[in-house]
Amino acid sequence: MQFAEYDIEDFAQATDESVVKGHLRFELGWTEVRQGLGLVLRGYIVLILTAVALGVLAAVFLSLSPLEKKKIPWQLRDIGPWLALAALGLVSLYCYGCVIVGHWRCLMNVPERRGARWLMFGCLTCVLAGPALNFASNLTGVEKGAKWERGLDGIKELRMSKEGAIMAVGSAAVQGLGGILFILFLRAVARCFEDRARVTLVDVYLVFSIIVLVGTVYLGLTARDFDALVKRALLIGAGMLVNFLGYLIVIGVVRGGITSGLARLAPRTKDMTSGSALTSRAALPIH
Repeated sequence: MQFAEYDIEDFAQATDESVVKGHLRFELGWTEVRQGLGLVLRGYIVLILTAVALGVLAAVFLSLSPLEKKKIPWQLRDIGPWLALAALGLVSLYCYGCVIVGHWRCLMNVPERRGARWLMFGCLTCVLAGPALNFASNLTGVEKGAKWERGLDGIKELRMSKEGAIMAVGSAAVQGLGGILFILFLRAVARCFEDRARVTLVDVYLVFSIIVLVGTVYLGLTARDFDALVKRALLIGAGMLVNFLGYLIVIGVVRGGITSGLARLAPRTKDMTSGSALTSRAALPIH
C-alpha cells in the first residue's frame, strides 16, 4: 500500500493574520459592537446638528432690530424660545440614551481580549456617574444661584459650597476619565483586529487629547479673575471643539475597521477552490 506525498506548501502556516482570524471566527459579537459604535455616533451627531440649528435661529433672532421683532407674532416671540429649549432638552435625552445604549451593546458583546470589555465597563461606569455627580452638585452645592438675565455680571454671582465645588470638580474628572477609557477601548478594538494603522491613529489622538486637557486646565488655573477666564474661553472652546471632532472621527474610523476586518473573514473563491483541491489530495490510502 502506497501513501500520497505532501508538500509543505499544502499546509497553511500559522501567521499572525491566521491567528487573528482564528480568534475572530469564535467572537460572534463584533457586529453588535459595530452597531453600538454607530449608536454612539448617531447620538453625538444628532445633538450637534440640533444645537447648531437652534444656535443659528437664536443668532438670527438676536440680529433683528426692535421694529422687526415686533412684526413677529407674539406667540412665536414669547413662547418660541421656551419651545426651543424644550426641544433641545428632549433631543439631549434621546442622544444621551443613544450613547448609553451604544456603550451597553459594546460592553455586552465585545470579547475580553486586549482588555476591551473591562475598558468599556469602566467607561460606562464613568458615563453614568459623571452626570449624577454634576446633578448632585447643582442640586445641593449651590449657595447662591447665577442671575442669567444679567449676563456675565449675573454669572459672577454664582456661589457654591465647598462640598458642591468638590462634586463639580469630581464630575468633570470622572467624565474626562470616561472619555479616556473609551479611547483606550477603541484602541483595544483595533488591536483585536491587528489594525496597526488605526492603533496609531488612536495613539495620536490620545496624545492630542491629553495636550488639550492639560492646556485647558493650565489656562483655567492661571486666569487671575473671571474676566481673564472669559477672554481665554475662545481659545479653550476652539481646542475642545477640534478635540471633539477628532473624537467622532476616531470612532467612525475604528467602526470602519470592524467592518473591513469582518469582511476579511469571508471565504474567497480562490481559497475555497484551493481548499477543495487540498481535500481531494488528502486521501491517504493509494492502492
